[in-house]
Amino acid sequence: MIPLPHTDSIESVADWIELYTIYYSKTISKSTIISMVDVEKETFIDSIFNELLNRSILYGDVSPFTVEGREIVPKINWDKQPGFTMCLIFSIWGVQQKRGEDVGLNCLKDYPRKQLNSI
Repeated sequence: MIPLPHTDSIESVADWIELYTIYYSKTISKSTIISMVDVEKETFIDSIFNELLNRSILYGDVSPFTVEGREIVPKINWDKQPGFTMCLIFSIWGVQQKRGEDVGLNCLKDYPRKQLNSI
């Protein structure tokens, strides 16, 4: 299972839930999240659900998930949106700016008919 870092941050847990649902293509329930986050305050979990609901509204028609009652339901799979998935991974575990530039440069080097040595 994808490790859950920073269980004290609403945003980090919300990012992780997004990644979990699209990577595994599985719905995740509020009770499952409560057991994974191991918090006693349900208000914290409610805040995470509110964060995800707000994100879903901001994403609009391209939202990668829906909030349906006490569940987060995936609408996409990670391999259909690799860029979005990469952004979630970077958001959860962080990335140094230089490392991000290196990743981007390596991707561009593999792009057909492009000869790039530096950005």
